[in-house]
Order: sequence, then C-alpha cells, then structure tokens
Amino acid sequence: IKGEAFRAYVTGLWSAIPDLTFRIESHAATGPSTSAAQWVMRGTNTGPMRGAPPTGRTVEVRGADFFAFRDGRIASVTGYFDSAAVPRQI
Repeated sequence: IKGEAFRAYVTGLWSAIPDLTFRIESHAATGPSTSAAQWVMRGTNTGPMRGAPPTGRTVEVRGADFFAFRDGRIASVTGYFDSAAVPRQI
C-alpha cells in the first residue's frame, strides 16, 4: 500500500484501536544499506472498524519490516504481517 491508500488504512486502524502500540522484538542490519525488524502490534478495539461496532477485545499481531536506506534516510519499507489477524481477533 502506498500514498493515500496507506494513509486511509492507518487512519482507520488507529480510529478502531486508539491505544495501538508496536513493540520491537528484534532488529538487525541485513546489509550495508538495509535492515530488518520484527515487531508485535497490540491494542484494544474501542472504536468502529469497517462499519462494525467496537468489541472491546485486545488484538495482537506479529510482523516484520525490511528497510532500505539511501543518503542516510529511509528509501523504502516492505512489511509483512497477517492482514486478516485483526478482523479475526475482533
């Protein structure tokens, strides 16, 4: 997801789970201009999501991001996680 689609996804996620946090489980350089991080996303569904009312349930999703750097800045991020995990858990 990029641009406006990404912004809409993140806005919807934080509206549905306003206490959302990410805990870094591990991270490491994977090359001269790349790195990776494993994380756990956790929060409580206290806002509507995709038209459904809040459930009050806690969600926990594991994922990983892979970063590429150029000129000391993040050039790209590719992330992997089970996108069906949040709807399944709430």
